[in-house]
Amino acid sequence: MFSMPPSYIDTFRSYEATRPSIAFFLQVVSKNKFIGILLTLMFFIANVGTEVLGFNHSLYKFGGHPLGTYSEMNGYGHFLEPYLWVKAYWLAFGAIVMVFSALLMNRGMEMKLWVRIRTLFHQMNPPIKWV
Repeated sequence: MFSMPPSYIDTFRSYEATRPSIAFFLQVVSKNKFIGILLTLMFFIANVGTEVLGFNHSLYKFGGHPLGTYSEMNGYGHFLEPYLWVKAYWLAFGAIVMVFSALLMNRGMEMKLWVRIRTLFHQMNPPIKWV
């Protein structure tokens, strides 16, 4: 039976993979780069702060939770499969946010967000509609 070594699992973190997609989205939505940085910082501080309020489920806690400890007897046990599903969920979410951000990015002279949202569906070609 194949089992993944602990070092490989510990380096597979969707949080580091999805963090740039949220930061890119907030930069695209804001008009000023400093406001985008401030929104990004506020988002991640709020993400950490929600644990104090009791919101700590992996499906709505951005990036999920880290994997438990590794046991020499059982490895990660039955926790590995749900962990990988949650990480795949957050990676897919990050990819969708990145595609949406790329479509919403400012092109040309138009700076208003609502105009960019209205023209969003005209910019989609069939492969993007499939995603």
